[in-house]
Amino acid sequence: EEECSRRIPLLFLILFVSSVSASPRFNSFMVASSAGATGAVRNVTAFETKVYELCKQIPKGKVSTYGSMAKALGCGAPRSVGQALRRNPFAPTVPCHRVVAADRRLGGFFGETGEGSSALQRKRKILEGEGVRFEDGKVASDCLFDASQASSHKQKAPSRSPISKRK
Repeated sequence: EEECSRRIPLLFLILFVSSVSASPRFNSFMVASSAGATGAVRNVTAFETKVYELCKQIPKGKVSTYGSMAKALGCGAPRSVGQALRRNPFAPTVPCHRVVAADRRLGGFFGETGEGSSALQRKRKILEGEGVRFEDGKVASDCLFDASQASSHKQKAPSRSPISKRK
């Protein structure tokens, strides 16, 4: 929820491991930092993949909420969606900046919260650049995207990888 990825400055490599993962908990992609730092390699979970696929369907000029995404995914846990987006290694292909809090405030970004944080100012600039309007410090209600209107994601495995281009 509070950051798309602390490692955005690093060049990320996506390694295709296999078409069938060894564990049903993980999909077939691993994320590795080009710096090769210990612990920088991790599997992207199936849940994270679903979150990233749904997030990619939020159009420019719109935002969704963590709660709306959780409901669309059938998980009922907005914080889980936020944590998945916090670990998003695919930004900006997966536009985690387009997800906000239920009250339409920006929430967090890059691990920072609070209206005056430089990260939230950056998130707001990105959203404004995409056409999102703000009223009284909140995203305008007509800029909300109902995640349940996106392609059905409930109980459905994603059909594409999180890094594939949007159509």
